[in-house]
Order: sequence, then C-alpha cells, then structure tokens
Amino acid sequence: MAEKPIDESLEMEKTEVEAMKKIEAVLFVSGRFLGMKDLIMLSDMNPIIIRELVEKLKKSYEEKISALQILEKNGMWKMDVRPEFSHLTTKLATGSS
Repeated sequence: MAEKPIDESLEMEKTEVEAMKKIEAVLFVSGRFLGMKDLIMLSDMNPIIIRELVEKLKKSYEEKISALQILEKNGMWKMDVRPEFSHLTTKLATGSS
C-alpha cells in the first residue's frame, strides 16, 4: 500500500484538528450533557467521526494540565470544571467571593 503524500496527510490532520475544535466549542458553550443527536445537529458531522473526535478530545484533556475535563455519562458528553476547582465556579455562579 502506498503512503499518502506528506501534504495530503498534513491537510487531513489540519481538517481533523479543525473538526475537534468545533466539537470542543460546542461542548464548552453548551454547559450541559449533549447526546449524539445534539452533536450531529450542532456540528453537521458524521456520528462515527464525532465519537472518534470526542474520545480524542477527552484524552487530550486528561493528558494536559487543565482545569477542564470532558465527562461522559449514558452516551452523552459535557465539558466541565474538574472537581478540585468546582468551589471556584460555585463562588462565581452564586456571586459570592
């Protein structure tokens, strides 16, 4: 099997990164768990690709230093603040400091 030209591989990676950013933005702004139907509607992407990108995004957040994480529950996903930082968001949400 012939390898893809470097330019074509880089273009595919760039497209995947842009698609992952789209999913990331949707999860960030929603503030709630989103199911596959929601993600399809909001991103206009194939469910197989969405699932793959969400898993990559979730792994990315697990591996980097971040106060954020991607949670999965009953086939739905949500971006949220890690539990060790939840006291900060509670203060902000309630208006107390």
